[in-house]
Formats: sequence, structure tokens, C-alpha cells
Amino acid sequence: MQRLHSFQMMYMNSEVHSRVLSETYRVLKPGAEFTVWDLTIPERPPDEDPDTLYVVILTCLLPDETVRTAYGVRWRDRVLNPERIAGLAEEAGFEIVGSERDGSTFKVELRRPVSS
Repeated sequence: MQRLHSFQMMYMNSEVHSRVLSETYRVLKPGAEFTVWDLTIPERPPDEDPDTLYVVILTCLLPDETVRTAYGVRWRDRVLNPERIAGLAEEAGFEIVGSERDGSTFKVELRRPVSS
């Protein structure tokens, strides 16, 4: 089974998300799964400078080590959450297989229906 994962939507302006999901849907085989794992980025407060960085520090627990890293983007034009991605994915034709939040990150599991 074809299975892809993504941790990159945070680097794209919000208006690009629907095009990315539509193109991903187009190139996946029926029955293939695609997981969007990403940062939750709230709407930028109107009084906040658009060039402000939105940064999240992640601690990744691996079998033999713990890795601490940080991801950051300019806050302007970036709103990202599982509800938004799930809605755009359904518009593109995906089935929502699962969705979860974990601190500052979220995961939305998608499947291209077999009958598409």
C-alpha cells in the first residue's frame, strides 16, 4: 500500500494548502494513504508584527535517544490546524481516516478512496 507522510505545510502560505492537497490526491493511487503531521499555528493577532516568528520546540522520543529541535516560520499568512486541513482534504476528495492533536503538533490521516 502506498503511504506518504508530510511535515511541511507550516512552510507554505495558507492559500497554497488546498492546491497541495488537490495535487497530492491527484497523484496518489486509489486506496493510498497520506498523513499530514504538522504544527498547530493559530491566527496571528492583528497587533502582532507580520514578520514575527512563530516557533515551536519539539522533543522527539526515539527508541535510543531523545531529540530536541525547533521549527519556526514567519507568522504572516499562516494558519494551520487539523480542522482546516481535514476540511480542505475532504474538498479535494480524501476520506479522513483519523485526526489527533499532541501539544503543538497535529496529525490528520487521509486516504484516497478506492472508488475514485
